[in-house]
Amino acid sequence: MTDDSSPRSTGPAPDRTMTRYHKFLIFILSVATFFEGYDYMVINLILPLLGKETGASAQTLGNMVAIINIGTIVAFFVIRLADRFGRRPILLLTIILYTGFTALTAFSRGLTDFTIYQFLARVFLVSEWGLAAVILAEELPAGVRGFGIAIVQCAAAFGAVLSAGLFPKLSTTAFGWRSLYLIGLIPLVLMTWLRRDLKETRRFLTARAEMAADRARARFFTVLTRPYLKRTVSLMALWWMSWVALTAVQVFWAYHAINERGWTLAAVSKAMTISYTIGLSGYLVCGKLMDRLGRRPTSLIFFLGGAAAIAWTFLETRTLPMYLAIGFCVFFITAYLPICSTYTTELFPTHLRANAAAWTNNTVGRTGCVIAPALVGQMALYLGGTGQAVAAIALCPLIGALLILLFFPETKQRELEEISK
Repeated sequence: MTDDSSPRSTGPAPDRTMTRYHKFLIFILSVATFFEGYDYMVINLILPLLGKETGASAQTLGNMVAIINIGTIVAFFVIRLADRFGRRPILLLTIILYTGFTALTAFSRGLTDFTIYQFLARVFLVSEWGLAAVILAEELPAGVRGFGIAIVQCAAAFGAVLSAGLFPKLSTTAFGWRSLYLIGLIPLVLMTWLRRDLKETRRFLTARAEMAADRARARFFTVLTRPYLKRTVSLMALWWMSWVALTAVQVFWAYHAINERGWTLAAVSKAMTISYTIGLSGYLVCGKLMDRLGRRPTSLIFFLGGAAAIAWTFLETRTLPMYLAIGFCVFFITAYLPICSTYTTELFPTHLRANAAAWTNNTVGRTGCVIAPALVGQMALYLGGTGQAVAAIALCPLIGALLILLFFPETKQRELEEISK
């Protein structure tokens, strides 16, 4: 992987024009990805109700969520199948299965089956999220690749906002919190209607013969061998730093605001709604800048901005500045996901692209989600509170910025075949 920071092209300037099919692809993948964010927010919202219904303690509920989150790592085994069987069939399989297990969650009768259904739903939700980025990278014109990935991942944030808005209304209906999970049937209905128009990616079809010839060397650990090792390890580290920062902010901001700054639940709910709405624009601004300014300068802006915003958010004591700080924080840190996804899908050849996404994000990367809460809790004991502990986590995006400077090339407006050489 070269460290050259200037874009290169062996042909004419990349086309920025999206066809009708490109727009259809962004729409259908946005609908599917919407439910990754929706499901993630719902489980956090319903925990008090679930605990009251089942009599489970906070510790039991915490352990349950930890088990469910392991599904994000298990998704590794699903995503990598797309390099063997194709993007389209595995994507459709993940949508069908996550829809089914999400709907089954509504009929769970206790913590055990709730945990099983949500664990399996999380496996396939995260698999769909990862495959969406792979498909977009392979299909969209080079000039809009970053923006397209950002749009689709923005849908997940919109799902989180909508679930927060629906929760007060649906949780008081006769079916209670379970009705939130029945909404998960929507993508299955849409897929039944739209699946015939969804095509296999042209790059996968073109590379099929080559992939058949290379399958002997495209083994389980291929991305951990030369010439891919350096970029794989760099991306693992970048994903890990990103997930630690994101998880620390998402898990502990409300706790910090209520217990260390004296906020009310109503104030926290208002701030979360505002900040996540602002965060939607962070995805889109990041996507536009990646295609205009380039991957490296945009990444540095958002990783450095995120580091500053995290520290500000968790060290600020005044009410109005705290509102502003959490808005800026979500704006910057949510952009880590399209940045990491864009680099992950661009830096590997077609026959290893899904495999690389699984290795870098779902193995090492997603362990950051599991480690971050315990890490912050332990640091809080030594630093005097969760505010100081999460502020210290701002070191993670700083390290991410350094990784980008040292190990990541500029890939703006370059075709995938040129980048992955």
